[in-house]
Amino acid sequence: MIRGREIVESPADQELFTKRYTKEAVDWIAEHKDKSFFFYLARNMPHAPMFASKEFQGCSEGGRFGDVIEEIDWSVGKVMEALKNRT
Repeated sequence: MIRGREIVESPADQELFTKRYTKEAVDWIAEHKDKSFFFYLARNMPHAPMFASKEFQGCSEGGRFGDVIEEIDWSVGKVMEALKNRT
């Protein structure tokens, strides 16, 4: 996993990507709450190979893909909450 130009974990645990991206996004939004910004959050999931965090594994009827989508939905909710808290 890379942050900026620094390798922070190698090899990275892909099951944690969505959670980590979400935390980084929410923290970044909070740090820039008083400034205008363009924000782009690219998702590794749901592209192959697909991984979901432990608490999202088996939570949907859609198999692994459904679990990944459930976690992304959770993540989008957290990012939207952080954006609403800016004001």
